[in-house]
Amino acid sequence: MVADEAHYLKSRESKRSKSLVPLLSNIKRVLLLSGTPMLGRPSEIYNLVKILKPEIFSKFMTFGMRYTQPKQSAFGVDWSGNSNNRELFVLLNSSMMIRRLKSEVLAELP
Repeated sequence: MVADEAHYLKSRESKRSKSLVPLLSNIKRVLLLSGTPMLGRPSEIYNLVKILKPEIFSKFMTFGMRYTQPKQSAFGVDWSGNSNNRELFVLLNSSMMIRRLKSEVLAELP
């Protein structure tokens, strides 16, 4: 299955994610495409990692503790931070992500 505009799956709480992530997680071969950079917050990439490589981080808590530098707030845990950025980049780049810059593909675009 090919899912374009995969950046729409970044929110774990959205209706779209709640509907599609379980479906995509059960497909044998999945290709997620996006032209939108998503590395602003590690928490935003968890759903995509879960779809592509569930054996790496099957639970958000494990991923979050390692890469989001969680902080307790009056409203609960804030998962919007980041930590171990280089390690996460190496993990993504070596196992599931191909990132090409606009300058690299501009000649190929219509």
